Amino acid sequence: VRKDVFSFLKEEIIRGNKYDIIVSDPPPFSKNKKNKTKALNGYTKINKLLFDIVNDKGFIAIASCTNGIDHYELNNTVQNAAKEKKVKIFLLDIGIQSPDHPFSSFHSQGFYIKYLLYRVELDIDGGTNDSRI
Repeated sequence: VRKDVFSFLKEEIIRGNKYDIIVSDPPPFSKNKKNKTKALNGYTKINKLLFDIVNDKGFIAIASCTNGIDHYELNNTVQNAAKEKKVKIFLLDIGIQSPDHPFSSFHSQGFYIKYLLYRVELDIDGGTNDSRI
């Protein structure tokens, strides 16, 4: 589906639709580091909505092409959303951009495409989330 992600997710929640596999790959939330906090808040907002439409034992792939946000920070947006929604998540895979987007170092502006794959367990009992990396 190609649509404004926030509108789409809110519509799916209202419809009660649930998915086994979700790939979230929004456009960059920021093109520079001065808007980094705003970008991280945007990812957290999306991730909270995703947990409302994923099935138990479902999978969510979170992709980011926002420059200046690393894997650890992206993971924190997922962790924060999972904690608030009281779901358990398990990080299954970590990825970076393919060879057609070469970069010179992990600190270069050319290194910006990343993804994280999680398995989600809906935590009806409100237990703890111990999957921090």
